[in-house]
Amino acid sequence: MNLGETLTSFHLSGLSWWAFAAYYVTVHPVLEEIYWRGYLRGAHRSPVAVDIAFAGYHVLVLCIFVKLPWVLVSFGVLLFAAWSWRQLAARYSGLGVAIASHAAADLSIVAVVEYLIRHQSV
Repeated sequence: MNLGETLTSFHLSGLSWWAFAAYYVTVHPVLEEIYWRGYLRGAHRSPVAVDIAFAGYHVLVLCIFVKLPWVLVSFGVLLFAAWSWRQLAARYSGLGVAIASHAAADLSIVAVVEYLIRHQSV
């Protein structure tokens, strides 16, 4: 799969890619944390249904871009991230740390995607 071509098929290239990337790193983590760890918060110490739902929701998108073994690995990583962000929100009585680390994770995804787009045809 050519990542650049796939993103272009979703109208994400050039300026639209960079606009999406800016949104993805700034607005997206805030909205997701407000929903998943704010509105749907829970005080359980172990992973709960909302953590599984968070990971599962993201896996639906990942299926477009990565092969099944990596989708399963990603599910585990996302489940751990969801649980961790929920614990951080509970421990610090707010979403600030979860939002900041979620934004950092999203920034790393954008950086890797940009790197792969630039070096895939090389």
